[in-house]
Amino acid sequence: ILVTTIGESYEAELGRVQCVTHFVWGEDDHDVPVSVMESAKALVRDHVTTVVPQVGHHLPLLAPTVLADAVLAAVGP
Repeated sequence: ILVTTIGESYEAELGRVQCVTHFVWGEDDHDVPVSVMESAKALVRDHVTTVVPQVGHHLPLLAPTVLADAVLAAVGP
């Protein structure tokens, strides 16, 4: 995974993740497109994905409830 704008790569870190990872992504994210999430989840052993329709890069601002629901589901009641 290479974010060309700033030259970041997280392949090694993602390969070491030992817990379930929930990727919550905006379908219309043009800064870090869904294809980047697809590459990332291929490196993580156990994952869940949520792609939010009609939401771009600023998902926490545009769909805060979806993100909050994912976090609460991960940490439990």
